[in-house]
Amino acid sequence: MEFPTSSMKLRFLQGQSKTIRNMETKVSETNEKKQTLPSVSPEIATVIASGVENSKRAAQQGLRTEADQCLLAKPIARGI
Repeated sequence: MEFPTSSMKLRFLQGQSKTIRNMETKVSETNEKKQTLPSVSPEIATVIASGVENSKRAAQQGLRTEADQCLLAKPIARGI
């Protein structure tokens, strides 16, 4: 990436550094919170994982359906 002035490059790099520090802080806070959560039984973890997979599949199917409808709508709109 090229910058018109060195001060613009400096501001960009400072912004990136700040973003990275903020992300590192969030990761650290999240890890601390995870350690305070109680553990769940393997059965509950399995049910949660299954629910997540079902949600992913439903979302993917919804996207495919939406894309298919979009493809069908074009010929219909043109009167084909």
